[in-house]
Amino acid sequence: MKRAIGVIVNPSSGKDIRRIVSYADSVGHMEKMNLLLRVMIAAESKGIEEIYFMPDPQGLARAIQAKLKQDGGPWQLIKILDFLPMGKATDTAKAVAEFERLECRAILVMGGDGTSRDIAQTGTMIPILPISTGTNNVYPEAIEGTIAGMTMGVVAMDPESVLTRRDKRIRVSVNGGEEWIALVDVVCSEQTEIASRAVWSSDDIRWLAVTRATPASIGLSSIVGQWEYLSPRESGWIFFVCGAEGEIRLSPIIPGRMIPVGKIALTRHSCKEKHEWVADRGGTLALDGERMVRIRKGDCVKLQVDQKGPNRILVEETLVKHLKSR
Repeated sequence: MKRAIGVIVNPSSGKDIRRIVSYADSVGHMEKMNLLLRVMIAAESKGIEEIYFMPDPQGLARAIQAKLKQDGGPWQLIKILDFLPMGKATDTAKAVAEFERLECRAILVMGGDGTSRDIAQTGTMIPILPISTGTNNVYPEAIEGTIAGMTMGVVAMDPESVLTRRDKRIRVSVNGGEEWIALVDVVCSEQTEIASRAVWSSDDIRWLAVTRATPASIGLSSIVGQWEYLSPRESGWIFFVCGAEGEIRLSPIIPGRMIPVGKIALTRHSCKEKHEWVADRGGTLALDGERMVRIRKGDCVKLQVDQKGPNRILVEETLVKHLKSR
């Protein structure tokens, strides 16, 4: 089996409308490139033989390859998958299918919650290491590139030391039709259009379903986190109903903005429980912060959470186990 890994980078992450209406920085092309250069060098030092990149419209993978070659780095390790990128979620699905065919041992994911959700939608069992470069990231983590590269090297060279966790996911369907996946939250909005996909205002939020909640996070799930703590490791989820007539607390929905949100109801559910909600008017469903599904009056939204989400690599636990096995 090859000592190979895959890399998926969302070059557009960290640049949506929430950056404009807050004091958050954009995660630029050069910053992503430098992080990936550190990943490549550290991964090569651990013995990785091949690193397959999903192609991207901005040419980030080729730029990294050229920079490593210029600096005398391990540019030969980088292989770019042979398909024309469209800048859509379908690119991710194609890349994951190729990673499976090439028997990659792990996938490094750079992007926001939505990028990891696109991978989850494929159902792949390849372990992933999600690194945050999006706007309101809850699912990916802020991991230094060198540490990420070392971890990917351990995954490829010492698979017995790798520790992972199957994360929770929310399965969503409308009227029993197509099923969508969310990893952190599903939000029902009164907005009926999805042209501006990011949800950054609380005014039109009706309810949320979350797999995790903490007061120490940014984003829509932080609304629930002002009332309850829900660990990503805990087997369960929360359904939260918003309303101006309820108790009001401030939530950091976007960086640098404390926004008042009212609580009408909060209920905890086990992963065995399904929840149904019938729309009394039109709106949209946002999956991990992005409006994606339109709903009409009378539509029945079905929600169920299970622990069959992505197979996440636990960085510190893996490195410690590898250390002890030497």
